[in-house]
Amino acid sequence: MAKENLEKTRQKALNKLKNLNTLQLSDGKVSPDKKWKDWGLVIAESTYITGSYTELSGYMDIINTGRNCPPAIKDAFDLRLKEFKLYDHGPVDPHRIYEKIAIFGELSDWETLEIRGHTTLAKQPTHSTGEGTQVFIPFPQMRLRSNAIGQQLFAVTNPATPTSRAKPPKVAFVRMYRYIGSEPPKSLDDYKPVGIASKGLFLSQIDVESPDPKTKYFSHHFAKYEFKDGTMSMPSQVVVTEVLYMVQV
Repeated sequence: MAKENLEKTRQKALNKLKNLNTLQLSDGKVSPDKKWKDWGLVIAESTYITGSYTELSGYMDIINTGRNCPPAIKDAFDLRLKEFKLYDHGPVDPHRIYEKIAIFGELSDWETLEIRGHTTLAKQPTHSTGEGTQVFIPFPQMRLRSNAIGQQLFAVTNPATPTSRAKPPKVAFVRMYRYIGSEPPKSLDDYKPVGIASKGLFLSQIDVESPDPKTKYFSHHFAKYEFKDGTMSMPSQVVVTEVLYMVQV
């Protein structure tokens, strides 16, 4: 029974890595870039994912041949999988691939890769009020409401009460952050604070200096809760929107 469980564990790990590799090589929002770039990964990380999946898939093909599979092949599979986990979240220089997907990815990415932490899929803590127990999600939810020349309007709400504009308890402000460019940001350090959402809305004033008329520019926004004790929440999902601007002739 233990042997069967081990085989299932190996296959599940390979399937997850296959999904990761397929997703990261699919088209991103900033065409013709791939999704790995939208997630804030670099080419070396993308290549490592593909190489890891290719090698592990080769081992699994041999393992699936049956009883004549050499034990060394199974050991090699387990060692290579361990190396990938250390590369992602080990104690020395981790690359945090799945954490980046949690921040920069979309709901469909999280569902496919079964990412829960730092996303709206995470099991949420609750707090009791006079009206009963309510869910508290420790980061805001954003969506684009309108996009016009020079400005973009966003709705910023509590995911637990998406129809309400009220801030959750203990939240002082909803701070907004933005990056604008023709290339995706490389990290959260590329984002700059641009204001505070008010009553569930934020109007972002967009200005691209000396834009190239042949180039598409995109805004990348996310929000954070600032709690009354001064601490900050995890960021919301990133909303990527094409920038509309007047071309000077």
